[in-house]
Amino acid sequence: MFSFISTVEPRASFNWTQAGEKACLIDVRDREEFATAHAVGALSMPAHTVDADSIARLLDREAGCDRPIYLLSESGVRAEQVAYRLRRQGLLNVMPVEGGFARWRAEGLPHRRAERIPSIERQVWIAVGAVLLIVLAKAALLTPWFALLIGVLGVGLVVAGVDRSQWLAKWFCRMPWNRTRSPTFGY
Repeated sequence: MFSFISTVEPRASFNWTQAGEKACLIDVRDREEFATAHAVGALSMPAHTVDADSIARLLDREAGCDRPIYLLSESGVRAEQVAYRLRRQGLLNVMPVEGGFARWRAEGLPHRRAERIPSIERQVWIAVGAVLLIVLAKAALLTPWFALLIGVLGVGLVVAGVDRSQWLAKWFCRMPWNRTRSPTFGY
């Protein structure tokens, strides 16, 4: 994206932050993403809150000048955007981590994961899907078509909640009312 911004390899950034080089690792992903999993030793500062003043308040005036700052996002794109913004604000010793947190994990660098509690949205999908499956058993007595519809929706919600698949959402996107229509001018 910003070709003039140099990046740092994940392993190098980890080694420098651990070796007492006074380097700082800042995770610019949203707080929810950070809470799910994050690099050991990383500080959380969502991208929209990062500027030169917030860096100085959180760390010190040396950060980004004499003290290197390594920025981490999921794939590296947000980190690059934040690095570009910080450089325009005068912090020149700022580098995004190449490949972001996805590469950090892939290289087996230390990170912490939250407990495997499903999100509220996934809990709702699972609960509603399970209720629909229970209703399915009773609906089968009325008519098979009604039972088929309830069965598809119930299975879709349970599967979406358990494995995070989006097949049911994709199915709804194909419905006529969700298709993009060409704009009409006039009434």
